[in-house]
Amino acid sequence: MSTLRTNEIQTTSAKPILRSTGSILQVVNTNTLGQGGEITTTSNSYVTTGISVSITPISASSKLLVEFLGNGKFVGGSGDDGATYKIFRDGSQLNGNAGDQLHYRSDSNGNNHHYTLGITYFVNANSTASTTFTLFFSDQWGGTAVVSRDWGNNQFTIMEISA
Repeated sequence: MSTLRTNEIQTTSAKPILRSTGSILQVVNTNTLGQGGEITTTSNSYVTTGISVSITPISASSKLLVEFLGNGKFVGGSGDDGATYKIFRDGSQLNGNAGDQLHYRSDSNGNNHHYTLGITYFVNANSTASTTFTLFFSDQWGGTAVVSRDWGNNQFTIMEISA
């Protein structure tokens, strides 16, 4: 029996072909800065914001670090108001209710409530087929939930990590 050992195998452009566990294989990113206006809903069911990012994993055994960082607000009525945000994968929500981001207030004025959105998931790739992650949101208890594309950077990032 023979054993072949090497430190690294590279492509002709000097990029590694084989990477060790924990290495970042690829990063994909979308940015909605300046794409115009606000995305709103008054629905108490989750609806798409249309903000998404797609990745085609290199390996089905990889892990995917999925992160959305952005800007939101809700415009309240009177009393309890809020908005919830979560990431869906190919149209299905990830991890049930885990990972929701809830923004809430309880008072009697209908002011705008601005905040930073930050949602992160760590999931299995499970396939080498293209998969799309999309930000969904809903209004809670009356009012309007908002994602702004003008207040600053809304970034959707996926890092594929070798397992």
